Amino acid sequence: MTNLIKLELRRFNLKNHVFGVMIANIVILFFSVFMTYMLSMGEIPQTNLPSVELDTISISSMLMKATFLVWESVLIATIIIEEFRSKTMSLLFTYPINRKKLIATKLVLILLVTFVSIAISELFQNICIFGISKILSFVSYGITPKDVFNVVITTITATLLGMLPLYIGMIRKSTIATIISSIFIVSIVVNAQVGTGGLISIIPISLALGAIGVFFATIAIKNIVNNDLY
Repeated sequence: MTNLIKLELRRFNLKNHVFGVMIANIVILFFSVFMTYMLSMGEIPQTNLPSVELDTISISSMLMKATFLVWESVLIATIIIEEFRSKTMSLLFTYPINRKKLIATKLVLILLVTFVSIAISELFQNICIFGISKILSFVSYGITPKDVFNVVITTITATLLGMLPLYIGMIRKSTIATIISSIFIVSIVVNAQVGTGGLISIIPISLALGAIGVFFATIAIKNIVNNDLY
């Protein structure tokens, strides 16, 4: 599988992905600080949000999860769904390579790219917010070992949940359905009205969501391998 991943990486435009992640992080940081300012000025109802000093980290985390859940669906649509639409996958299936291993390799690549992107983004956001908190009085920074643990777990589960659109997209081999389904998922699981970081930030629910993503991805892989309609 390692050799297959290396081959996929050669086809994957990593430079464009890295550039896109950088731009996304800058935009997320800007909106996180801006929304913190609006909250501190009382311009946005705080509803269930915690105290203002935690808002920047909370907003940043929510925006990152939302962004990369959709981003992962774009990768799925590009690397897997589109290859079925263009019949490229049919050609690949003629090679003496196990179908399950071929699809699993593509998914592993997508998971690794997404997880690393979120992890690096979390580190970048925390460093930047810590620095900004030293300059702007309305931005406060505080993180505990429990927060670090929660970030690690939710990053893993969010990445796994991001595989759910694969099942939906493969129903009609639609890239649009894949991406739209991810936006729908984001609207449910990354919503400040149900908690500081949305449903995805509640560990038991987050673990369940990750399991759901794995479950439906497994079904999709089995269908791809066993059903000639795929």
